[in-house]
Amino acid sequence: GDEKERERLKNMVTNFKPPKSGVIVRTAAEGATEEQLKRDLRYLEHQRKKVMGGKRKNKAPYLLYKDMDLVQRVVRDTFTEDFNRLVVDDMEAYKGILQLVGVIAPHLRSKVELYQGAIPIFSRYTVEEDINKALQRKVWLKSGGYLVIDPTEALTSIDINTGKYVGKRNLEDTILKTNLEAAREIAHQLKLRDIGGIIIIDFIDMEKEEDRNKVLGVFQKEIEKDKTRAAIMGITKLGLVEMTRKKVKQGIGEYLQRECPYCQGTGRILTAESVALEAIHQLKKCMSREKFNAVLIEVHPEVASLIIGPGGKNLRRWEENLGKEIYVRGNESLHLEEINFAKTGSREELAGIAAPVNKGDRLNVIIQSQHTQNPEDGIARIEGFVIDVVGAGSKVEEEVAIKIEEVYRTFAMARIVDKD
Repeated sequence: GDEKERERLKNMVTNFKPPKSGVIVRTAAEGATEEQLKRDLRYLEHQRKKVMGGKRKNKAPYLLYKDMDLVQRVVRDTFTEDFNRLVVDDMEAYKGILQLVGVIAPHLRSKVELYQGAIPIFSRYTVEEDINKALQRKVWLKSGGYLVIDPTEALTSIDINTGKYVGKRNLEDTILKTNLEAAREIAHQLKLRDIGGIIIIDFIDMEKEEDRNKVLGVFQKEIEKDKTRAAIMGITKLGLVEMTRKKVKQGIGEYLQRECPYCQGTGRILTAESVALEAIHQLKKCMSREKFNAVLIEVHPEVASLIIGPGGKNLRRWEENLGKEIYVRGNESLHLEEINFAKTGSREELAGIAAPVNKGDRLNVIIQSQHTQNPEDGIARIEGFVIDVVGAGSKVEEEVAIKIEEVYRTFAMARIVDKD
């Protein structure tokens, strides 16, 4: 849309395009230097000659042109004089890169290096570590502050917090230093994650105009180093920095991650209390359709412990309200929101399969808390099922060996034994 830029590119290309040829300059060339355009043209001319040569030498059907592989496309599009070196650990890729660079930028051939170290190349240059960091929502700053990066359908929001950093002089000093460090890190994260579109940044509020200008100046300087076109729109009345960055391709998160099948991208799931209530509601519906004396519900252990309640108190209340015997079994493999009506039938059928332990079992458990009514005893849980361990009240957070003495509907009694 910029007429001056269109004229600049047109004049530039006219000076060096091959005779009797036409050149299409695409939008991606905005801001490009003459050397970058010449480099592109050299590559296209090389490809044209290969295609024409193949046409003359071979009979149809014959493949005249095939697009580059990923490695070569990356080299073609991004490898410039700005890089100190390009390191690759695959011999075939190394040869292909040398051949390509020899055509488009012969002076860069000396910067291409074949890696032959004993340590894998990703480990040697901590690539996996950087990728993992780029997938995290929270990014820690060296000072102790941190960024929170939240992509949404409409925009990406970035929030800055002082975190563990308290500064050496006063609050203003802390805020300014955190914001300055954040400005540099945000520019880095935008490139690393390849974040595009609308970006809203909530720097920590600064009272002084000069501090705001200083942070904005540092941020602008860092953004100018980015090869992908970006523009800072300024600070809104709410103190938010608005900017846009051209979306060239999918960000790293879109390549390596998928939407959570449980929360559908919201990042939130139901609480254990909500699921426990939902289980009872579903049980009522089940009762309206079927006739049975007892039911076995299988849920996540955290939900199971809430349905049962302290000493089976909650379970007894539900049974009185519904007029049925309810057996609850915790299952670690179930999602927190999952509710499974495992079996219905008689009391005798379900009593034997509901508890996760049997009389005489020897187990190693961690004592989670003291018994509320008898502090001398300790409480352990297996899949949400309560184990009352006699005399273990002083061993909270310790692992002990136990033997199951008695098994009841909502809990079991056990005693400490010597470890095998």
